[in-house]
Amino acid sequence: MLRRRPSKRRLLLYVAGAALATLVLAQLLLPRIAASKIHSRLDRYGAVKSVKVSAWPAIELLWGHADSVDVHAGALALAPARIAPLLHEAKGAASLKLRATSVRLGALRLTEVGLDKPDLSDAQLIAGMAKHPIAIERPIVVNGARAALGRPPEAVLKIL
Repeated sequence: MLRRRPSKRRLLLYVAGAALATLVLAQLLLPRIAASKIHSRLDRYGAVKSVKVSAWPAIELLWGHADSVDVHAGALALAPARIAPLLHEAKGAASLKLRATSVRLGALRLTEVGLDKPDLSDAQLIAGMAKHPIAIERPIVVNGARAALGRPPEAVLKIL
């Protein structure tokens, strides 16, 4: 008895179905994998309570892009030199929210810390700075993995 080979149309449907199933699976799993990776990276600095990552489509996480990252932590302790590299790693998140009960930066201890990077366009950020110029009186300038406080202006030149 001869067995018929599947038609090209049927084969195309199988391939499309497999691609769709892969994308659905990626949408479900990749944000959890990214959250787990972020959790383990931050865990060395203290107690991380939860991490949530959102991305649509989730496949963008493979290139380091996320729609939002939410981190809730307890007490964190970082060397001041680690702040700029950690912020640099978060550059792919359109929106970032970090909440910690306390953060120790060398000798400095902060309580009830919140860091937000809202999902704003460049035009919206510039409009906000023009409306509230006090917000940029002491800017933090980041160049790669290095950062400097923008006052005095000469401090910025050291990292450029």
